Amino acid sequence: MSRKSLATSAILWLTLFRRRAFARGNEIGLILLGIAAGGLAGLVVAAVGSLAALLHRLLYGVGFAQGLSGAGLERGWPLLAIPAAGGLLSALLVRLRRRRGPIVDPIEANALYGGRMSLTDSIWVTLQNLASNGFGLSAGLEAAYTQLSS
Repeated sequence: MSRKSLATSAILWLTLFRRRAFARGNEIGLILLGIAAGGLAGLVVAAVGSLAALLHRLLYGVGFAQGLSGAGLERGWPLLAIPAAGGLLSALLVRLRRRRGPIVDPIEANALYGGRMSLTDSIWVTLQNLASNGFGLSAGLEAAYTQLSS
């Protein structure tokens, strides 16, 4: 390694160390870190909610502000076929994930591990939740919000 790259690495580590020390040892730093974490969690919640609303719009023709449960939908085969397709998609997601190993149950993770799950498990829980909710299941998006935001 050249001297220049060693110096650059040392400066980066020192900068990271100073930022960590600032966030841990300073009340202002801790507040700023909390603001950043809350802002990112808010963006995640907005993105997941928008994706669910987009699925409702595409599949059922429901407006973004209206919501699926309050919509006056026309009766017919789409009201049966769309949730069935969502169930098949959810089953496919579960099957694809099981090839890599089972997902930690979010409730079990909260009870036993302090809510800690891997990022990939959180993404899978979010995808399953979006598939269920987006295709018309009356499940809330709270699991997706909490797991992806944590």
